[in-house]
Amino acid sequence: GSRTLPYRSLAYALAHSAASQVVMLRKGTYVTGGFSLGNSRAKQIIAAPDELATLDLNRSGNISVNTNIAPAARLEGVDVIHVRQYGIVSDPSTAGLVVRNVRFVDGEEGDTPSENPAFIHGWGDSQAAWRHKLLVQDNDFGTYRMKSAGAYALTLFDAGESLVENNQIH
Repeated sequence: GSRTLPYRSLAYALAHSAASQVVMLRKGTYVTGGFSLGNSRAKQIIAAPDELATLDLNRSGNISVNTNIAPAARLEGVDVIHVRQYGIVSDPSTAGLVVRNVRFVDGEEGDTPSENPAFIHGWGDSQAAWRHKLLVQDNDFGTYRMKSAGAYALTLFDAGESLVENNQIH
């Protein structure tokens, strides 16, 4: 698409993108139900300057990131709503994952109690400590409704070579 004639869905934009491209979202709500960012398609999603783009996970999926080829996967300047269990899952992001200026509005624990629900979750399957290379910066983590013992803004396992700074947690 183009700035004047954008694609109407994120799924379509990702399916028709190249790995070297960045998907810029115009203002509006994109009901995704979850999607994947890997090496074969665009893995950088940003909001257009001065526009509010909302990713609605519809309590039915997450943003799954699994990359090992630069550039790093990136989500920047968007709102993420209706998270269920996990918002973003890094499994793994050895090429890096940037989550910057994202507002996580609301979340709720899924059907499996105490399974580390979080807005950002990094699996830890006994891989090397640098399997995620995260930059989590200037984000706003909203409310997360629990059914059991605890929910978190972040649950990170094997998050070596990462920087987490200047985030707001409610």
